[in-house]
Amino acid sequence: MVIPLKSVTPPDYPREIARADLSPYRRSSTGVDYVHTSDSGVPGLHVMVNALTHGNEWCGMYVVKRLLDTNLRPRTGRLSLSFANIAAYERVGAEGVSARFVERDFNRLWHDDLLQADCQSVEAIRAHQMRPLVKTVDRLLDLHSTWHALQPFFVLSQLPRVRQLADQLAVPPR
Repeated sequence: MVIPLKSVTPPDYPREIARADLSPYRRSSTGVDYVHTSDSGVPGLHVMVNALTHGNEWCGMYVVKRLLDTNLRPRTGRLSLSFANIAAYERVGAEGVSARFVERDFNRLWHDDLLQADCQSVEAIRAHQMRPLVKTVDRLLDLHSTWHALQPFFVLSQLPRVRQLADQLAVPPR
């Protein structure tokens, strides 16, 4: 089932970043295209930095790309760096405003019931590919960007451990 994208006119902000060729990052040792993991060999948390949950959100893509290009390795635990919704990214034009997703909002799929019910949409297929690795993650930073000129912010769940972490970081300030 193809869900039509809403027709939305983006704000007229100047473009400061350009589309990047992600093909060099396709193959990885994880067996999941565009998902790279480094293991320090020392026990610790598994942290994941994820970009391109939405195909038109390029800022996080540049962060993950740079982390991969600098060959960042964890001192303890494991670090996974990923480009999630590659199919939507590949549909984005040079202007970078269309193709948030192909069939379903990738960000809204991450519930067991939803994934069990959908094995056919482009985003669900990708989520099923990534899911075994994502289930091993202790901390996930999912990078998004917006069309609007805003101060950086976190969207956090209401779990007590998440609220405690936010309070420790004091970002954004209360």
